[in-house]
Amino acid sequence: GQTADFRGSIRDKEAQDRLHSQETVVKSAQTRQDAVEMARKRLREGRVSSVNVLDLADALADLETEEGYEEAFSVLNQYYEKTRDFSFKRRVGELKLRRLRSRIRAINEQLKSEPQNAELKEKQAQLTAAMEQEELEHYRLCQENYPTDLRFKYEYGRCLVRAQQFDQAIPLFQEAQRDAKLRLISMDKIGLCFLLKGWHEDAIDIFQKALSECPNQESPVAKDIRYNLARSYEAFDRKKEALEMYRKLAQVDFGYKDVGQRIDNLRKDVTK
Repeated sequence: GQTADFRGSIRDKEAQDRLHSQETVVKSAQTRQDAVEMARKRLREGRVSSVNVLDLADALADLETEEGYEEAFSVLNQYYEKTRDFSFKRRVGELKLRRLRSRIRAINEQLKSEPQNAELKEKQAQLTAAMEQEELEHYRLCQENYPTDLRFKYEYGRCLVRAQQFDQAIPLFQEAQRDAKLRLISMDKIGLCFLLKGWHEDAIDIFQKALSECPNQESPVAKDIRYNLARSYEAFDRKKEALEMYRKLAQVDFGYKDVGQRIDNLRKDVTK
């Protein structure tokens, strides 16, 4: 139904955001290999530090080969076992996610020329599921090991929303909103959890408060809050208020999600 479609649109947007979040720096194969050798040399000379270990792991990952990634994981796990320094474990998670994103990008490129290839679609689905599970576990560990870093609470909450674990996600966003930089996006996610739980009145309260706090009513987060508020009104059968909210959003960004279609549908309902 509509809720399932809404969850799907959230998942699709997050997948695109993740895949394009890192800029790829083009390096020659020789430059990459040289970086590995320089990093190895520093450790051989006894210049062992977390920075130098992480540099070696990053250089190995930059080779973009299975062997490079596997050696990077081996190096990081070796030093984690020696020191119990979580920064090594954290980098393992980051590099695993990087490798999965790279694989998904490659599949997506293939699908452009073979859009009906069922085998590629199945592989894409498998890799996406693996990445989502890896990301969930990665941020679970990060927020446990960095309890005062509210960014990790937000990211773990975001993963929990995707896994439809709304009751576990809400307290994390409530903590994350204490960080001024995370406040609005955390409130947006709290409202979204209430909406997806079917707590429409609570979702409306949260979205209204969040929208009132937006310093720029045309910012991306303000648009998302306005859209989610309209969805909440619509789900609660307050169609006139939903239509008004969608209209205001369309006046700012007519191409935002499915706003145009929703306005057309609601106009028909409201005038009946």
